[in-house]
Amino acid sequence: MTLQYCLPPSTADKVGTSIPEYHLRSRGYLLDSNIVIDLMASETELPLTSLVVWISVISIVELSRSRVLTSFEIDTYLKSYLHADISIVDLEMAHQARFIRSYTALKVPDALIAATAELKNLTLVTEDRQLSRVAGSNVINRETFMKRMENEDER
Repeated sequence: MTLQYCLPPSTADKVGTSIPEYHLRSRGYLLDSNIVIDLMASETELPLTSLVVWISVISIVELSRSRVLTSFEIDTYLKSYLHADISIVDLEMAHQARFIRSYTALKVPDALIAATAELKNLTLVTEDRQLSRVAGSNVINRETFMKRMENEDER
């Protein structure tokens, strides 16, 4: 794992209105919203492994549309059961999502998730066929992800 400084601090960083663009580059996964919803519905707990599991802040917004769970319950599940880190959307991701949308029919949330996976060099876990086509070879489905997590847990 290496620490990489992607962009120089912006004026917004200096006044405290955004988070500096530090990214840890390591083997890991970005879970699409549909995967998170499925894991939550089945009350799945992922094993704690050396693999980093990320969830986009976009997915938090999509999960929050549900009136069933509170924000606290969602946050608790993501941290305690999925052991997930939350990825914010930054300017670099916004530009990449804009580029992705220039040649696809993806909606903004999906383009931002695809851009996040690409820029963080993460394997995208999704059941969304359209998003799978855009993400290319660095995408897997839920079943493959769960098998990989089981194999990591056995190590």
